[in-house]
Amino acid sequence: MRDVLVAAVIAAAGKVNSRVKLQKMIYLLESFGFDLGFYDSSLRDFGPFSSDLASTIDALSTPTGMLTESEARDPGAQGQAIVRYSYEARPELGPFLDGCLEANFGERAAKLRELAKGLSRTRTRVLEVAATAAYLRREASIEDEDQLWAEVRRRKGHLEEHFAEAKSLLDEWDKQGLLRPR
Repeated sequence: MRDVLVAAVIAAAGKVNSRVKLQKMIYLLESFGFDLGFYDSSLRDFGPFSSDLASTIDALSTPTGMLTESEARDPGAQGQAIVRYSYEARPELGPFLDGCLEANFGERAAKLRELAKGLSRTRTRVLEVAATAAYLRREASIEDEDQLWAEVRRRKGHLEEHFAEAKSLLDEWDKQGLLRPR
């Protein structure tokens, strides 16, 4: 069922413009209490990562899968192209996928849709910082804000320009009671 839920989240988001972003979106939605079935997240270079989710995305993106996968090549450092993947749910599956959200989350389905859209519009690097901070707070039990951001800075110092926006998101999610301890 979790493969259908991933496709339903992507359908709710409209389009997700990178694998990194999709990983962070699913981790954060799980952190918000939406059980999507991905419990194997570990902290990697780009923040929380689930190998099960990566495999699920690959399976959903086959020619007969629930998702369409597009790729774009951006110029990278030293002339090496960077491939960026984006994902959309197949349009004909929209009503089915929407029904799956309703069946699994009931009255919370509308909130999940709203969050999925908002997360998909947020810059990937901001989500990377925010998801890393959420992971450290949740999984490493770092509750002191100064300690938390010192650890985020140690791991993500190269993304410091995104810290203020990530902190703002975390504050907003806290106000809404979304971030939950494990």
